[in-house]
Amino acid sequence: MNNNYIKYGILSFLGLLTIKMYIHFGDYCSGMFEGLIWLFLCFIFILSSIVIVVYDLIKRKFDYKIYIIILIVFLLNLFFITQPLDESENNKDAVLIGYVDHFYDKQITLNENESFVITIKQVEWTCYKKGNYEIKDNILTLKKDNLIQETDSLFTYKYKIDLKNKVLIPLEKGFNKITIQSTNKTP
Repeated sequence: MNNNYIKYGILSFLGLLTIKMYIHFGDYCSGMFEGLIWLFLCFIFILSSIVIVVYDLIKRKFDYKIYIIILIVFLLNLFFITQPLDESENNKDAVLIGYVDHFYDKQITLNENESFVITIKQVEWTCYKKGNYEIKDNILTLKKDNLIQETDSLFTYKYKIDLKNKVLIPLEKGFNKITIQSTNKTP
């Protein structure tokens, strides 16, 4: 097997690990720990790149494919760094944004495609819980298994929508009202 393929494989694998830190499907939490892991992976990628380039220089070979891989990984990481980290900052298709009792660190966003994102911010991390919703007769139903447990009893499954007073009123006792910050369209 050719040594070049091993070098390409190592750089590609390490580069994909740095990029994977930005790709999330479904519920996830991110914060300082993930940032430190990303920095560590970037350090390993840079160190491996230096070793491979120096090895090629010692052998007096120039392999442009290695530089292309390094450039692609660098540009992709740069692209993802410039994107908003907070999913709640991507409110282009938001129908409704609300906060639990004026706490801006506990937010729900209802999107046009009948999906929702619950954002729970803490000091060193932020969690995102995703699901679908349905609105019938001014009753908002959040469709997500274990919603109450996953949000530490901050959110429940059903709310009455009161646009006049700008609140979502929980239909179960023991939950706080959600203050509607903005509505782009009538839900």
